[in-house]
Amino acid sequence: MKIAIMGTGGVGGLFGARLAAAGGDVTFIARGEHLKAIQQNGLQIISEMRGDTLVKPASAVANVEGLAPVDFVLSQSSSGTPRVLLRLFDQLLAKILLLYPSKMVSRVMLC
Repeated sequence: MKIAIMGTGGVGGLFGARLAAAGGDVTFIARGEHLKAIQQNGLQIISEMRGDTLVKPASAVANVEGLAPVDFVLSQSSSGTPRVLLRLFDQLLAKILLLYPSKMVSRVMLC
């Protein structure tokens, strides 16, 4: 399954790393220093509850232009307006778009 993680912060990074470790073909969409760090070092999750995960090499890009179609997009709802997110969904030709609210972070940190 091809997966795009739009906004690779704490929640997107966690879910994306777990999906990649389970065999998903994950592309992380990030920017700035975070993007450079993922491209150079991979993406690491440290968890006493579920064990550590290192995705290396990790596919990471600054935007969706030129990205092959994906099956699934995971995005925080504050990553853009609904119109922007729907345009992203169309560009990636995704079958599923899962939005999660930014308030969800405190609940997800238990993963």
